[in-house]
Amino acid sequence: MIVWGGTDIFDLFNTGGRYNPGTDAWLATSTTNAPDGRYYHTAVWTGSEMIV
Repeated sequence: MIVWGGTDIFDLFNTGGRYNPGTDAWLATSTTNAPDGRYYHTAVWTGSEMIV
């Protein structure tokens, strides 16, 4: 699973992490050339993966 971005009341975030269920651990993703933070996103489940 990859989690990216988000917002609080005032700021957009362009950080994220990758979760490895095999090791039950999170690893921070690089912010080098990262896109700007986003908001008002939507998601759809395809039956095998979540696309946001």
